[in-house]
Amino acid sequence: MENIIELVNVYKKYKLNNNIYYLLDNINLCIKKSSITIIEGPSGSGKTTLLNVMSNIDNISSGDIYYNGFKLKKNKKYFGIVFQNLNLFPNLNVYENIKIGNLKSSKKEIINIMEELDLLKYKDKNIFELSGGEMQKIAIARCLVKTKEVIILDEPTKSLDSKNAIKIMEFLKTINQKYKTTIILSTHDKSLENYGDKIIKLAKGKIE
Repeated sequence: MENIIELVNVYKKYKLNNNIYYLLDNINLCIKKSSITIIEGPSGSGKTTLLNVMSNIDNISSGDIYYNGFKLKKNKKYFGIVFQNLNLFPNLNVYENIKIGNLKSSKKEIINIMEELDLLKYKDKNIFELSGGEMQKIAIARCLVKTKEVIILDEPTKSLDSKNAIKIMEFLKTINQKYKTTIILSTHDKSLENYGDKIIKLAKGKIE
């Protein structure tokens, strides 16, 4: 399996009162195409920072990040990203929220994705009618109408109980198998390790 994302000698640092602090400290990492990678670590370990630089929404201090063998270009968005706050629109229904992912998508394309992922039953519901787990699924589906190649998720199970956390992981596994989507997610929950093809353990900005 070929690498789809590579990080080489990546640092993210900031200066405060003449002291330098490292959020990411010499990260070297390869992500295989069509794999599920879980980045695990406690709060403050650098998980979100790593996802932010990998998804190109934050700049690195030094090093290189490659996507399909090419360096990431500054400020260009390559991947589907699901943030912790989900960024769903409460004034839009489920179908409309998913369409926001790619306004050029036809109704047929969106309905097909919803049907394949068993989300059609939520089509006309308002966001406030959904549970936390259902909202998470809609945010993920919205990414899929943008791109099926790579989805990056920051703590997708953080606000869920163990039963719903497992449902989300099974949902992501289905997407990975159905579309060959490369999935990268962060978590502090060690019980989810079995869903990963690769587990990256972070502590104080370093890979353990």
